Amino acid sequence: MAGNEAEAVGPRRANLRGRRQCQARYARACAPHGRRRRRRAAHFFGTRGTSGSVRSHSGHGAGADNPQHRQRARRGWAARVAAGRGRQTKQRTRPGSCSMKPSSMPMRSAAMDFFRDHITYVIFLAITLYFVLFAPHFASVSTASAVLRITAIVSVMAIGMTFVIICGEIDLSVGSVASFSGMIGALLLDQSVPTYVAALLVLGTGAAIGAVSGLLVTKLRIPSFLVTLGMLSIFSGLALTITGTRPVSIVDDDFSNLFWNGSFLAVQAPIWWTMVLTAAGYYLLHQMPYGRRVYATGGNAVAARFSGVRTDGVKIFAFVLCGMTASLAGLMLAARSTAGNPSLGAGLELDVIAAVIIGGTSLFGGYGSIVGSVVGAIFIGILGFGLLVLGLSTSIQEVIKGAIIIIAVSLNRR
Repeated sequence: MAGNEAEAVGPRRANLRGRRQCQARYARACAPHGRRRRRRAAHFFGTRGTSGSVRSHSGHGAGADNPQHRQRARRGWAARVAAGRGRQTKQRTRPGSCSMKPSSMPMRSAAMDFFRDHITYVIFLAITLYFVLFAPHFASVSTASAVLRITAIVSVMAIGMTFVIICGEIDLSVGSVASFSGMIGALLLDQSVPTYVAALLVLGTGAAIGAVSGLLVTKLRIPSFLVTLGMLSIFSGLALTITGTRPVSIVDDDFSNLFWNGSFLAVQAPIWWTMVLTAAGYYLLHQMPYGRRVYATGGNAVAARFSGVRTDGVKIFAFVLCGMTASLAGLMLAARSTAGNPSLGAGLELDVIAAVIIGGTSLFGGYGSIVGSVVGAIFIGILGFGLLVLGLSTSIQEVIKGAIIIIAVSLNRR
């Protein structure tokens, strides 16, 4: 009986082996005829050198070579894929959740970024609108001209200070340099030196003072705060010493007309100086290679130095520009008062630094703009003039002015 079972099972096994051998021969014979059958045979039998079983799919069963079977398999596979995509893309909205479309999120983020980057202008417009509505006779051409004329000195100094602060430094000596320059200009004019020669000599003096400050900061590695604080004391004392604390009168009309009293195309001289220096500073900082070096130096001085930027030279030239603008502001102060006074520029450095910071320049360097600094100076001027028009006392004006400046800087910090 066992023998009969062996005889019954033996032929079945032999037929199974034969069938597999036929299938293998068929796969090898069909291999050169196309990539589709070669891949199917390899997938069915397994490639050489692989171990383990291969997961079966619809092409392994009976009738796999039937075109109708393959078509049904494709339709089933397409239906499953479509159903899977539907499950993935379907979103459920929970109660209380935001149903805002995803495309509106980038627009909202861009609007918030724009508002944050231009918060100074928003506050500027809000305060100006308040004074227009509640301050008598504030909304007039004469008031706008007076504000621009008053803020011209701070604006000119802020343009030079912007370069220094973007470099990551600071200059506290601009007020004393302005007073000293006004005194030097008055003395030169008193000795009958021509107006333009005297102006050039004063600007050269301011450039030399800035170069000395820059060299002390870069070569001796002394913090600019300490260097310029010492310069503030030195030139305040010199302005008082050279004339024995007495002012020097200026009787040269050409000098007064050039820097303060003159006008061109119905625009007064201080406003022209502000516009010309704003355009020159903007071009130098935003269009010239030096401006890119200034931003690189303030952003990361070490990386800029390894990139080939001469950071010491960049900082020295920034201090030179700051000294020249401070000297020009001193000439404007002297022309306004028709005298060289040793105390005219005292305390101006605080307004200048506040204007630059309100304008969006980072106190840590690497970010800022010329236009923003000028807007910050005009903002301070409108604030002071508007409080004066409202009839507030000087002490209250200083308190309100300081509080608004702190709020504006805190909202615009970077």
